[in-house]
Amino acid sequence: MKITGVAMMLTVLGSGAWAGTNPTRKAPLVVCVGGIANNIYVVGQAEEIASKIFVKIGVRVNWRGLNNCPRQGIRIELSESAAASDRPGALAYAYPFDGVHIVVFIDRVKSFVAPPRVSYLLGHVMAHEVSHIIQGVIRHSDSGVMKACWDEQDYRRMTRQGLDFAAEDIALIQRALYARTVFQSEKLTAAAASRP
Repeated sequence: MKITGVAMMLTVLGSGAWAGTNPTRKAPLVVCVGGIANNIYVVGQAEEIASKIFVKIGVRVNWRGLNNCPRQGIRIELSESAAASDRPGALAYAYPFDGVHIVVFIDRVKSFVAPPRVSYLLGHVMAHEVSHIIQGVIRHSDSGVMKACWDEQDYRRMTRQGLDFAAEDIALIQRALYARTVFQSEKLTAAAASRP
């Protein structure tokens, strides 16, 4: 699965983004969150935690509401009442191939850990799912933010210093963001050139 995911990423990005260019994104990544009526404080803390996770790898996140979301923004919908039949056991899911949509089952996040840990877990869940969207592949790492299933030791680390991205995740995220930036820049240039 990992080899397939990396091979797919190489195909999507092409050789230009991998050939020694600096993939660090200067413009912030826009992430838009909706469905936070009863969770404003917890969600605000979670956004700060997710921002700290990303800033460690040179990625700044600009958080917005869904009604103020640009077309290229990643959209997170917070579901307050997940049906038991909807992805049982999952705290969230992403559609990595559409590059935009994430659903977080905030009611499950709240029931999964003690109240003081909710914002920490939510921040890591958001970072995990945003990373799936950025990477554009369905893959997990053996440790850190992109681990498939966190254990009690991971939950304790979340509240102390936070989980980090594994080296392969950092590479995939930075290269994918570089490719996104190049693609968006080329689209803007083409649109400007087509205007009279």
